Amino acid sequence: MNGTHDPRHEEILAELAAGERDAADAEAARLLRECVTCREALAALRETVGHVERAGEAQRATVAESRGVASAPGLERVAPALERLASEGRAAPRPRRTLWLAVAAALFLVIGPLVAYRLWGGGREPAAPVTLGTDDLQLVEPVGEVHEYGPFVWEYSGAANGFDLIVFDEDAGPDAKPVLVVRCKEPSWVPDAETRAKLPPRIRWQVDVLDADNVPFDSRHASARRSSR
Repeated sequence: MNGTHDPRHEEILAELAAGERDAADAEAARLLRECVTCREALAALRETVGHVERAGEAQRATVAESRGVASAPGLERVAPALERLASEGRAAPRPRRTLWLAVAAALFLVIGPLVAYRLWGGGREPAAPVTLGTDDLQLVEPVGEVHEYGPFVWEYSGAANGFDLIVFDEDAGPDAKPVLVVRCKEPSWVPDAETRAKLPPRIRWQVDVLDADNVPFDSRHASARRSSR
């Protein structure tokens, strides 16, 4: 991506979100593997739509919960729209694609500036992961300066079908392709000696939590660097 987000990416995300495209589709899988912005946007959309679809009679409680998600600054700007959508949904159920698109429009108020920052923010990364997920996912090691890259370890307290471990060269910019992608069933992975030697001196590693369709619904990233001493 060179300054603009490919419109085709947005079409594929809409199809995935509406259930019109299978997550195992080769084009969709490649998009989610290679485009950080798309992974984060889809994870945020899935999390937010989950709140809306569970609203029903518990509308007010669900919206109040959404307002309390600490990892999404600005969500309070979206909460009134979510509340309105939930209220309308009780009276006249919407087609699933319409619901996704309506929530996507509201959610753009939050993730729009974050996406713009990634695309046009001079190549700098946000200080914290861009996600509307919960605190169920925590990255343990490697973090910060390490003597050598050993096991990659994370903790997840919820239910998951598996995880994608994705490693980037920290110095290659926010839109660089990953240098390593590993699908894991357990919350850890140990690189062999050859793989460790090929990892860049400074890395940004990310874990995506996968649902039953192997679509990411939560994501976190951390940075680590190999000590020069």
